[in-house]
Parts: sequence; structure tokens; C-alpha cells
Amino acid sequence: MEKPPQVYLKADSVRPAGSAVTWMKTKPSAVCWGDWWIVIAGLALTLAQILFAYTQSGNISFTAAYLNLYQFDSYWYGEIAEVGYHNRAAQPTEEIYKGKNVAFFPCFPMLARFLLTVFGLPTKVAVLLAAQLACWGFWSYLFLLLRSWGMSILKTATVTVLLAAHPCAFYLIAGYSESLFLMSLLGFFYWSGREGSGSSWLAGAHGFVMTSTRLVGLPLVLIPLLLAMRSTKIERGKPNICGVRMETAIRSAMLTVVASLGALVFFGYCQLRFGFWNLYMRTQSDWGLKPDYLAIFRPKVYSVFLPREGVQGFVSTNDLSKLSVPLTLALLCFLLALETWTAWRRPDNGWRERLPFHFGAWSMFYISVCGLVAVEMHSMIRYTFPVHMLLALAAVHLLCQHPSRGFASDLGFGLLVIIIPHVAWLQSDLVYLFTSGHWVA
Repeated sequence: MEKPPQVYLKADSVRPAGSAVTWMKTKPSAVCWGDWWIVIAGLALTLAQILFAYTQSGNISFTAAYLNLYQFDSYWYGEIAEVGYHNRAAQPTEEIYKGKNVAFFPCFPMLARFLLTVFGLPTKVAVLLAAQLACWGFWSYLFLLLRSWGMSILKTATVTVLLAAHPCAFYLIAGYSESLFLMSLLGFFYWSGREGSGSSWLAGAHGFVMTSTRLVGLPLVLIPLLLAMRSTKIERGKPNICGVRMETAIRSAMLTVVASLGALVFFGYCQLRFGFWNLYMRTQSDWGLKPDYLAIFRPKVYSVFLPREGVQGFVSTNDLSKLSVPLTLALLCFLLALETWTAWRRPDNGWRERLPFHFGAWSMFYISVCGLVAVEMHSMIRYTFPVHMLLALAAVHLLCQHPSRGFASDLGFGLLVIIIPHVAWLQSDLVYLFTSGHWVA
């Protein structure tokens, strides 16, 4: 049996005027599991991150440095993996949050529990391995998504290095749920944009994992509906809903419902087990995380300042988190303005295909700001990593359709050459602090 031909597109090739790169330019058969280089590249990058964390930890022993990636929230995930959820009241001499562990969504500790039970791994190793397996999946999905857009190897490498150099990229291989959330998010994007019943099942499964891993994944279930609106060309006589083909609209609505079940099942479990469907929110409130849904409109949230000195002479990580709010807002607004300008000049520039990325970035930014304002934005630098990832993907997709030449291209490349080493250096400091037991984010 002959292997089906594969179609690859060169992002830098000349296109007819008015043409646009679609969400998926390759046929379903073009992206096949036989492309082992994607899997190997994802694994190699994950291992490179682990090695980087070891070299920056200041610990001679690799085993000790590796286990030091298990810090802070990792203990909560480990406890849930070992004994499950509980809502015990704290002793009078203890802080109230020490008696409750329902402040974390279940999918990541369930994955750690699977590894702990099936392979008999120690809890620390199970939690870390769960994060690193998900990190492997995250990078693999990133490569699949970029290749489906016809990205050149150079642009793929540039985006990869930019994301890997992010100050909080090391959380992908630490004992946190970031990697599982981002893997399921990219998988949800990837499979929602493809046709076929198999793709629908995979998209629904990834969406379920996404919403059962992080609360910020709940608004992202609208991604299939946004993707369905990327094309307004409807065949005459075909039933449609608001300009979307009937079968496409029904499929997108079903994916949205299935993806929502991850969070809804968790809320239902809390109702049956503890008598409060919103126990997650109650526990967060007990920890001091009381949301202010108008926080995004408060000017004091966006104050710009020079970070102070923190522990051991390093920059204050809490100040970095506060500073990440105005910087992220500026990036969001800049890309939105750029999208508006390019869409005005050329309406068929593919902006509908990038709409889910912008929606996801804005919604995650809004939820994070509203939830963390009560604790002065502590940990915000970690929560901006998914936002920055979606914005990077939106930007590279836009550049794919508007390939820059001359001064603009040189300026953009020059900025990346300056930015990447600095953020990588900042990540090395944060890795050292984190593996030394100091709070980072």
C-alpha cells in the first residue's frame, strides 16, 4: 500500500494577491504519526529543559537537583495523588489553608496518581514525571501546529526558542500543572481545526482534560465555535446558522459541551462529596484569593516600576509578577491594534483564524488579574506564560501571511536577538531560586 503523499507549504513563498493561509493547509492524511522527528524533537527539548534546570540549580547531584523541582504546589498535587481530596478544618494553631486541598483541579494529580499506582513510583517522582510527560506532549503539539501552517524550520526554531526562554518556562518540567494544561490546550486547538470523527473525539478528550486541569480553561471551550466562523463561504442551498454550515455548527457546539464537562464533573463531585459545588472557589477565598471582577479596569494594577532587590541579591519575584501585568497588557493591545490595521488593509488576511488565540489570551489574562489582585499579583508572571504563548502563535501566524522584508524584518529579528538572551538569563535566576526552596510564582 502506497503511503499517502504529504503536502508541505513554505511560509516564505510568494502567494497570489489576496490569498490567505488557512487554519489547516494540509489534508488530514498529511500529518501522520509516522513523522517521528516531531516526537523526538519534543522529547529532546523536554530533556534539554531538565538539563538546563540541573545546570542552573547550583546542586552537584543530579538526583537532588531533579527532586528539587518538586516545590510548593507540588506538595498539594502529591497529597491529592496519595490520599485524594479532603476538606478538614485546620487546627486552631494552624493557618486555615493547611486543612484543605480542594484548591486544585483534579486532572494533573490524577495523572500523577496513575503513575504512582501503576508503576509504584515515589510520589515526588510521579508528580514530576507527570509534568514532564505532558511537557513532551506540549512541545510535540506545538511543532505539529506550526508545521500545519507551513512554517519554515527557521521560524519554528525561533518560536520554540522564544517560548523555551520565557522566565517561567521551567514550570513545564517542575511539579506543576502548567504543562498538562498547555498540552491539552494546544491539542484542543489542533484537533478542533481538523475534520473527521476521529479528530472530534480527540478534540473533545483534550478539551475535557483542559477544563479539568485549570479553571482558566473553562472560557476556552468556545474555541471550536470561533474556529467554525473562520470561513463565511457557504454553498448555496446548504443549511447554515449565522453563516456557518449546519454540520460544522453542530460539531462545534458538541465539542464545546464535551470540553466543559471537565470542570462541571469536578464541581459535581464537590457537591456530592462535600455538599458545595463551589468548594474550589470557597477554598481559594479561604486562602485569600478573593476575585475582583473589575480589577482589570483599576489603573493601580498597571503601575510600572523598577523591581526591588529580593532574596540573595536577586530581583524580587513578586515585583516581577506585578510588572508582568502592564507589560502583558501592552503586548495584548499592540497585537490587537496590529490585527485591526492589517484587517483594515486586507480583510481576507486570515484574522478569523487567529481570533481564538486572541480570545484565549484575553480571557486568561482577565481571569488571572481578577483572581490575583487580592494577593498583589503574586504568581502573575507564571500565569502570563500561557497568555504569551497564544500571543506568540497569533503573531507568527500573522507574519506567515504578511512576510516582512527589509528593514521591518531586520528590526524584528534584532529585537528577538536582544530579548531572548535576557529572558533566558532571568529564567536561570528563577530556576536557582525555585530549586533552592524560595518562592518564585
